[in-house]
Amino acid sequence: MSFSPDIFNKKLDSLQETQESIVSISQWVLFHHRHAQELCRLWSDYTLTRTSKSNKRLSLLYLCNDVVQEARHKRKPEFSAEFAKILPKALHTIYPSLDSAIKPKVERLVGVWEQRNIFSQKDIKAMREALESAKGGKSQIQNTDTDKAPSTSGPQVATDLVHLNNLYHHMAQLQETCQANLTQVGIQSKAYLPNDLSVSDNLPSPKVYISKLNVLEKLCNMTTKNLEDIKNTRKEIVSVLGNLQKLAAEGENTDDSKVSIIGRKLDKLYTTRQELKEILGEEEPTTQSNEENETPSPSFEPTSDSATDLVPTYENSSDDDDDNDNDTSMPVGTVPSGSRKRKLSDSSVSSTTSKKSVAFSEDIQVKEYDREEQTEVIKIVKSDTESEDDYVPDIEEPEPSDLKEYESKHKDDLELMHEKKTNDEQGEDQKAGLLSLLSKLS
Repeated sequence: MSFSPDIFNKKLDSLQETQESIVSISQWVLFHHRHAQELCRLWSDYTLTRTSKSNKRLSLLYLCNDVVQEARHKRKPEFSAEFAKILPKALHTIYPSLDSAIKPKVERLVGVWEQRNIFSQKDIKAMREALESAKGGKSQIQNTDTDKAPSTSGPQVATDLVHLNNLYHHMAQLQETCQANLTQVGIQSKAYLPNDLSVSDNLPSPKVYISKLNVLEKLCNMTTKNLEDIKNTRKEIVSVLGNLQKLAAEGENTDDSKVSIIGRKLDKLYTTRQELKEILGEEEPTTQSNEENETPSPSFEPTSDSATDLVPTYENSSDDDDDNDNDTSMPVGTVPSGSRKRKLSDSSVSSTTSKKSVAFSEDIQVKEYDREEQTEVIKIVKSDTESEDDYVPDIEEPEPSDLKEYESKHKDDLELMHEKKTNDEQGEDQKAGLLSLLSKLS
């Protein structure tokens, strides 16, 4: 098969809306793919100048569609590149003159090219701009370019449904082609296969008649093949739907397990929170009772003695003899025998020695007084021979009054506090010793 522009134009003249006619010319064009640039130019010139029928121009666009899709499968990208250059101008020119029933088919064809990535997004955008400019003029398309761009891509399809969506589009295209072929089969069958051949006056000569019957046979076979493709596509759609159903069922089971896990976690959360609330409820009354039962800490209250009692003082005497008498009667460093006290306690013998030095002006003689306090603990053990009547508890010997009066005049706050504390401890020790003694006597 040789190539020439005249042969191609004649083939375009014989182009019909049938699938057979479109496929046969498409195969011839693909065979001469080395002349792709010239073939695309001839197609554009023929579409724009040599025909004005809407159906014819739609058939030419279907021819272009078959060529570019088959070229893509056969890895001949030169046809897609050349048609991408001429299609925007061709669409812009022929679209206004198309019938209203043909225009949606042209737009749908551009949508198929976009979905199947036959042309690049840049080329598809140029084609859609050409169609929009043909609808409302250049000024309108320039103003609405950004608004139309999102709508041209169509609604977003979920990833799991992309294959299913493509199958539906493919089946729709097959149905459209099959419907056109069925129409032609009906028309030619009515013309060349009448019920009574003897009464038909429009039958051609036998040789032409055989040729027409051969064409009708091919058309019927092609239509049958289209129907088989549609049937297989439907089966594939059912299979995809079954897989989607399985995925949905598995997802439902997974969701149920997740809900169950979350429910168990919530139950544990509620239990833990209730336990914490119970712990807090038990601690609050305990804390309140502890605060109520808590006794205030003891505080030391200073003695009510005047400031003059806190400082050691000496009585003035008129003569030195009195001082000497006092000195001889109370020698320095001696402690009266009455200062020794007995304690009824289990503790060991302890002794404390305190020393006080008082300094005054130069005119006053400085004297030091050493006072020793010894506490002896006497444990009284009842003998076997001793009776209860023979037991006489020890009684503290009274101290001389003059010694107490002397000491009270020479004690400061610290000693008074220590003495008060010591007296309290002695009282407690006496009680403890008495209780211990009574327990032994019983």
